[in-house]
Amino acid sequence: MTNIQPWHSKRVNDREVYHDHGNCTEGKTIAVYNRTPGTGGRLRCEECSRLSQSSK
Repeated sequence: MTNIQPWHSKRVNDREVYHDHGNCTEGKTIAVYNRTPGTGGRLRCEECSRLSQSSK
C-alpha cells in the first residue's frame, strides 16, 4: 500500500506524529473516530517514512 492522505491522532496520550502510509502498524491502531486529517504540524511517523522508502 502506498502513501495516502495524512492523518494524526486526536488522543492526548498518543505520540505527536502524523501517518500517511496504509501499512503503518501504529497508524492502523488509531480508530477512525480518533483520526484527524492532515499533519497537524507534526513530524512524520518513522515507520511511515521507512515503508515509503522501501516501496520505491
